[in-house]
Amino acid sequence: FYGTAALVDSEGGPLVRDEEGRQLTDAKEVCETLIRRFGLVGAPGGMFSSAPEANKMVRLTAAVTLADVDKVGDIVGQMVEEAAKYG
Repeated sequence: FYGTAALVDSEGGPLVRDEEGRQLTDAKEVCETLIRRFGLVGAPGGMFSSAPEANKMVRLTAAVTLADVDKVGDIVGQMVEEAAKYG
């Protein structure tokens, strides 16, 4: 399950900013900032499109934090271990 959001300010500029308040337009920086500052795991549109406005869009996985990602990783690991027992 995911949703797409336009992360823009009232002027239509990128809402995601660095620690100094500069608007971020690079897809990788947007992604890292969403995780580091907000705990949001998402994929900026710039990873899927070269259109200039694409980095204002972010595909977010609903209700997912880094802790949730770790939990899912642990659960999948457990499932793999259990499956290996049964061949």
